[in-house]
Order: sequence, then structure tokens, then C-alpha cells
Amino acid sequence: MGSKTFIYDIIIYLYTLSLLFSFSDTIHKNRRAKWIGTGLLIIVWILQSNFFILRMLEHSYFPILTMFDTLFFFSWIVVTISLMLNIILKHELFVFAVNVAAFTIMVISFFSDSSALPTLQNWAIHDELLFIHITLAMSSYAFFLVSFILSCLYLILFRMLKEKKWFNYLKKLPSLEKIDRFAFFTVIIGLPLLLVSIILILIWMILTDHLSYLLDLKVLNSFLVLGAYIFYLIKKLKIHSPGNNLAFWNIIAFIILLINFIISNYLSDFHMWIWM
Repeated sequence: MGSKTFIYDIIIYLYTLSLLFSFSDTIHKNRRAKWIGTGLLIIVWILQSNFFILRMLEHSYFPILTMFDTLFFFSWIVVTISLMLNIILKHELFVFAVNVAAFTIMVISFFSDSSALPTLQNWAIHDELLFIHITLAMSSYAFFLVSFILSCLYLILFRMLKEKKWFNYLKKLPSLEKIDRFAFFTVIIGLPLLLVSIILILIWMILTDHLSYLLDLKVLNSFLVLGAYIFYLIKKLKIHSPGNNLAFWNIIAFIILLINFIISNYLSDFHMWIWM
């Protein structure tokens, strides 16, 4: 823990305060608490950006090759999306849920080794294809996370309406139609990012003569993740499945993504360096 910098500790504390003020506004309408929470979140984003740049200058490479760096970068992307959604949607409960997810990811990164440096045997640290691949993959995962949260909220709201249960805090959620539309929109953004990420790593395999990785569990599961989200789009655009069915499949697709991101790292020779 002693290796963590002071700025990182400040980010955690400010993020916690931001969530507390946002929670206060979510439970009881409090415009002042909302503005304080949003202001603190902006400061968190600025500090995260500075922290990321400092690590990049310190280690002389784009810091996304270790578990700490990857999760921190992932959290930064989600916070960025959260700030944009706060302007676009103006639905406190949803934005709060996204921020809780980003904060959880950041806390998990806190317990990883921030002093770990990548020791790649097969890849050069400055391989541009590698950095672009990881950056695009993490960006797609962030949008899929937001879509997952939207789908969870959709099913909760759908169940409440079906059972004719109503609570005041549900007023802070968008309509079912709007939730479904934004869940689809975030998948539409995330899917091309994931597709390009996979294409780039396939190009890397060809250029470096590492086609054997095509049979690696993580690579195979990446294609499964891609297929799951493509099927979601087919259900949405071609089959015209009902919203609750789409939300359920979107959740399943994200669970497959989690399996790819977490479990397969322990059984794969591909990307094992992320978990240092």
C-alpha cells in the first residue's frame, strides 16, 4: 500500500465524497448536493487524467499493460462516460449507478500492485498495435458496462411496473423506452470498438507469426463476446424482440465479457501480463 501515491489517495477520498453527495441527491432531491457531487466528480476526472499522464511519463510507455493500469484506465473511461451522461440524460439514479461501478473498479485497482512493470516475452512494449488493441478493447468494455447497467435498471423498472409497485426514486429513472434506446446506443458504440480491437490483434498475430494464439481460450472467448453482442443487435434490429428480452440477453452478453476479462486470464497464455 505504501507504493500508492498521494494523488491516488486523494482521488479515492474525493470520489467517495462525490458518491455520498450524489446519493443524497438521489434519495432526497437536493440541487446543492447534486452540484457538489458533480463538481467533485469533475475534479476526480481531472486528477485521474493527471495521474495517468504522470505514470506515462514516469514509465515511458502508455500505462495499460498491468492490472493496476488497466483497471485505472477502465475506471477513467467510465467516469468520462458518466460525466457525458450526466449532461445528456440528467437522470440521477442511473448516473449514480454508473459512478458506483466506476468507483468499484478503481477500488479494485487500488489493491493491485501499482509498482508492477510489464515483462513481455513475446511483445515489444512499444508495439503500437498492442496499445491500440488494449485501448479500444477497454473502451468497448466501458460502453458495454454502461449498457449492462441500463439493462439491469430496465428489468428492475419493468418488474416494478408489472407488479404495479411504485417508489418515488423510480421517477429518477428514464422511461423504459429511453432506457432501451440508450442501452442499444451504447452497444452500437462499443461493438465497433471491440471489432476493430480484435481485427488489430489478428493483424498483430499475422505480422509476428503468432497464429497459434487463435486457439487460446481468451482469444476464442473474445470471438464469443463479439458474437453475443452481434446477436443482441440481430434481436433488436431484425427479430424486434421485446425490451425485457433484449435487456436479459444484454446482461448475458456482459457476463460472457466478464468471463473473458477475468477468468480466462488465469487459464490463458494471452494477456496474462494484465494481471501483474
